[in-house]
Amino acid sequence: MELTLDKEMIHPMIITYEEQIRKDKEMATRIMARVRKFSEMVNKLRYEEIQLKEPSETRPVVVEDTEYSNKWSMSQKIKFMLRQAGKPTSTRDLTDLLISTDKNLSKDRAAALKTVSTLLSIGNGTDYRRIKEEGTYYYSLS
Repeated sequence: MELTLDKEMIHPMIITYEEQIRKDKEMATRIMARVRKFSEMVNKLRYEEIQLKEPSETRPVVVEDTEYSNKWSMSQKIKFMLRQAGKPTSTRDLTDLLISTDKNLSKDRAAALKTVSTLLSIGNGTDYRRIKEEGTYYYSLS
């Protein structure tokens, strides 16, 4: 089937099609903006979902186990040791307790001490209570 166009119809058809292309592009731009917005919302929700499933170092983590596990996060290990100590404990003593229990930490005492100190500082007031006696800070569970 052949289509024959009148010469006078060609230009108005071009204008009509170009206008439709412009409108479709505008609509596509709006749709893509919505897609980006929804994608950002989904990503934020996925992040929150992961945070709820996997305890963060800055969130309180409840460790009720009676046996130490090398698989715990460092925060969980600190809480376990503070619970075992049963009294306010200095950063150095807490690090020594951890090293004596977890041989993986004994490889680099300075790094272990730095990690323990950092986590105690981050969790101070939420996870841990800090007491200063004679220039030394002692920590216990909040």
